[in-house]
Amino acid sequence: MPVGDQHPLVKCGGSWVQNDPVAAGSWLDQAPPGDLKNRAILQYAMLGTSAEEPAHAARLHVTLPVTPDREVFLDRVLAHWKSKD
Repeated sequence: MPVGDQHPLVKCGGSWVQNDPVAAGSWLDQAPPGDLKNRAILQYAMLGTSAEEPAHAARLHVTLPVTPDREVFLDRVLAHWKSKD
């Protein structure tokens, strides 16, 4: 079942990711596969956390289903790596 905008993790996930990206990333590493994890990974990436932890973001990227959002995520990670070269 798709995860909606009203799911508690979706509603508060942005704050969590921005205030404690390490804890959010640890949860993502342990979370069971599914729509909720996929949505949380994209939120993690879109809030810029992937720029702070690009290797971790790349590992999460490969767990996502192939969608346009996955490609946006990868583009963000790669752009950050390139900017740091």
